[in-house]
Amino acid sequence: MKKKYLTAGLLALVLIVFTGVKPALAYFTGTASASGGQTLNFGYDSTIEEKVEDLTKTLTLTNTGETDVYVRARAFVGEQYSLKYDGTGNWTPDEDGWFVYNDPVAPGEAAVMTVTVCDIPETMEDGDKLNVAVVYECTPVQYKADGTPYADWSYAYRNVTEPEGGNG
Repeated sequence: MKKKYLTAGLLALVLIVFTGVKPALAYFTGTASASGGQTLNFGYDSTIEEKVEDLTKTLTLTNTGETDVYVRARAFVGEQYSLKYDGTGNWTPDEDGWFVYNDPVAPGEAAVMTVTVCDIPETMEDGDKLNVAVVYECTPVQYKADGTPYADWSYAYRNVTEPEGGNG
């Protein structure tokens, strides 16, 4: 009788072990992978429109998002030239070389700035081209505890425009 119970117990133990092993093996052998990407919109965005006339590039930074943003821009040109910045509204330079529009830009509104290339050598001829690359950022308006708005550039959305033409 003991042999019968012992055999039934061993059989039950073997069944329990084998039924538990299969899901465990599936856990260790199952894999998954993913690829691709998705653009996320956090409610703030902007676009830039550039118009070039003579040696002046006019930048219009428009808030296309759903919330107020701060914007800033910076232009780059060959080291033999210099740039002069002008703008409508409240543009000021900061310590990092950016020009910051100090007022929040509401959805659908724009901030306008002009960038003029200076120190053009007399050896340049009509038809020669200059590349002026522009980098601009926007960041959603943040508010201090007292309700004062401020810009936190660690949340910035950056865009770089590619200049047309080339140095000739």
